[in-house]
Amino acid sequence: MTKKENLLHALTGKPVEYVPSFFDSVTTFDPGPAQEFPPFGSPGGPDGYGVLWTATDSAAGAFTPSPVDAHVLTDITKWKEQVTFPHASEEAWEKGAEIELAILHHSPDKLLNCMSPNGLFERLHMLMGFEEALVAIYEEPEAVCELLDAITEYKISVVKHAAKYYHPDVFTYLDDYAFENGLLMSPDVFRELFKPRIQKIIDAVHKENILFKMHCCGKMESLLGDFLEMGIDSLDPCQPCNDVKQMIDKAHGKIGFMGGLDIKIIDKPDATEAEIREETRRCIQTYGPTGYIVGCASLYQYDFREFAPGGRFWTINDECAAAGR
Repeated sequence: MTKKENLLHALTGKPVEYVPSFFDSVTTFDPGPAQEFPPFGSPGGPDGYGVLWTATDSAAGAFTPSPVDAHVLTDITKWKEQVTFPHASEEAWEKGAEIELAILHHSPDKLLNCMSPNGLFERLHMLMGFEEALVAIYEEPEAVCELLDAITEYKISVVKHAAKYYHPDVFTYLDDYAFENGLLMSPDVFRELFKPRIQKIIDAVHKENILFKMHCCGKMESLLGDFLEMGIDSLDPCQPCNDVKQMIDKAHGKIGFMGGLDIKIIDKPDATEAEIREETRRCIQTYGPTGYIVGCASLYQYDFREFAPGGRFWTINDECAAAGR
């Protein structure tokens, strides 16, 4: 199999020739015209919703919300007045795709992965603050649902434009519903407010013949049954605060699982090559071979230096090539 074929098998729960590294088998992009973040390479600024972001050292140069005196959305019942949605013309999408694909130098033996950050819950708390969003869910559920419907429609428009101009193989939807010890909300709230709307996005992705990969950090294993019902193709980052082996067994090959690597090891500033290789082998031996891809949600995944010989992801890729079979 080519890298692409092998990863496709793993992403959809099928048998593989070797346990792949996600970092070695994909080209990932976040479409600029979607305006979920400030322009790549900038020090920060507003996104298409008006939320301010700053590239911070604590996040290894990634964007994080900037401290502000007032959030974009201060009253959930007035979201129609206070929230503006990104808008990019067809010309901007076409030109953006042309420029970004040229920069990526995408190889046809790899999968093209479209990242869609700031999913429904994340966008809600980016607009109004984390605690404020959780309170609004309980105090003003109707207004929250109206806003979530509008965000869902925008996400679906991103899917259609990404499919038309970028032609990705995989659409990765990022929305964290958990922290290290459990869910950030009750399963009932997830099922009532978020699940049916994510389902619409999944259906839109599948209509374009693109695989849907659900990204949900934290201890989210209690939502596995929901994700399976929704028809996702893959799940990441499957952090080790979950019983990843049990999740794989429960899925019975219906979906692929990407993750497993412990970022408390991988993201240590002074992590040694031996430590990274040992953690990579642990994942291969514990979670492989079928339907599993080595990976993690690392702070350093956008640092190109870490893919050069001796870097974190070069080491992970090299260990997968050596031990993944």
